[in-house]
Amino acid sequence: MAEVTTESLKKDLDALKKDFESLTKNLKKTTEEEVSKKFDSISEELSLEELKKSIEELKLKGKQGFEDAKDKGKQVLEDVKDRGEDFFNKAESCVKDDPLKSVAITFGVGFIFGWLMRK
Repeated sequence: MAEVTTESLKKDLDALKKDFESLTKNLKKTTEEEVSKKFDSISEELSLEELKKSIEELKLKGKQGFEDAKDKGKQVLEDVKDRGEDFFNKAESCVKDDPLKSVAITFGVGFIFGWLMRK
C-alpha cells in the first residue's frame, strides 16, 4: 500500500485543481458555442417583421390582461362595497328594532373590553 504524505496530497490537489480549471474552461467554451449556434438559428428563422409582429401580439395580450384584471378589481370592489352596505343596513335595522338591547350589548362589550385592558 502506498504511503500518503502531505506532499502527495498537495500534488494530487493541485492536479485536481488544474483538471477542474480545464473542465470549467471547456464547459464555458462549449456553452458559448452552443448559445451562439442557437441564437444564429433563431435569428435566421425569425425575420425582423416576425419579431415586430410577435412584440405587437404580446403587447395586445398584456393590455387585454391588464383590462381584465382592472375589470375584475372593479367588480371585487363593488362586491365589497355592497357587502359593507348590507352589513351596515342590517346593523342599523337591529338597533332600530331593539334599541335597548343594542345599548345593553354595547355596554357589555365596553365593560369586558375595559376589564381586559386593565389586566
